[in-house]
Amino acid sequence: MSKKLIGLVGRARVGKDTSATYLADKYRLLPYAFALPVKEMLEPVFGDLFYSGDREQPIEWLGKSPRQLMQTLGTDWGRDLIHPDLWVLLAHQQWKKFPGSAGMVATDVRFSNEAEWVLREGGTLIEIVRPGAELVNSHSSEQADLSHLCDYRIENTGTIEQLHENLDRVVTLINGATY
Repeated sequence: MSKKLIGLVGRARVGKDTSATYLADKYRLLPYAFALPVKEMLEPVFGDLFYSGDREQPIEWLGKSPRQLMQTLGTDWGRDLIHPDLWVLLAHQQWKKFPGSAGMVATDVRFSNEAEWVLREGGTLIEIVRPGAELVNSHSSEQADLSHLCDYRIENTGTIEQLHENLDRVVTLINGATY
């Protein structure tokens, strides 16, 4: 069985993390977020403030939300100042590190270079959409429309169980039930 790579695409709050957790648990995929290194950099500085409460609400004494902190560190510093593919290069290192695993699910594909990496590695992109899910802010990490690159689209309009059933159908289509 070959190693599988699935990338989840979609706006914030459409069910990408829920989908990734399900895929990881059921199909033994390693969950990976392009934003993981960013979170790991911010956690020592902001600790519980970074994880408690709504990621959209500004930290009282700072006036910036956890999401804004992640976006500016990830995009303005990481992508714009260091290397446009910094987070892709780090994801690729994780991908290579576990050659014996069943594969990996990227939980937060937000930029075209991230989507292109998934496809270049022979992976599959699944767009998760939820009607009525609004843009959380106008940052560039929330703006890219990657739907034209996606292999499958799941409308998350029902229960979690229905989302799981839709994910199972897509996995079956991807691999002919060989996971």
